Amino acid sequence: MCIRYFKKRIFTFRMELFFTSRIEPHTAFPLPDEESRHLLKVLRYGAGDQIMLTDGSGKFYTAEIESISAKHCMVKILHEPAVSPPRGYHLHLAVAPPKNNERFEWFLEKATEIGIDEI
Repeated sequence: MCIRYFKKRIFTFRMELFFTSRIEPHTAFPLPDEESRHLLKVLRYGAGDQIMLTDGSGKFYTAEIESISAKHCMVKILHEPAVSPPRGYHLHLAVAPPKNNERFEWFLEKATEIGIDEI
């Protein structure tokens, strides 16, 4: 988390990303229970805070928390992403699996996050 001090006020910038398979652009919709709990109980977000959402298809949305309850969080999409053209290349990565299976799973996760097309 990056903190900037300006005129004796503290502004915080958060870079958390939340997943939902249900994106409804023009209405408020609930986040999944697990994401809502993490958002409200662990990270302590409140009504009016802005968050980043993804639907798992490579699109990122800016949303605002409309209302919160004990276990649920209603959000509304503020900004829909522009559709970017597909890449003109294909990323293929060959790797020798390490002895530790957990390290290979970590590698797969990170390679997927940076956009490797095929392993």
